[in-house]
Amino acid sequence: MLYGLQAALLDLPWNKLPAEIKADLKR
Repeated sequence: MLYGLQAALLDLPWNKLPAEIKADLKR
């Protein structure tokens, strides 16, 4: 799940990601 999520997020501007998702990826 996380791999697919990261792959999808790579196509989005990091600044537009919700802080919750950023925190999740940094865990």
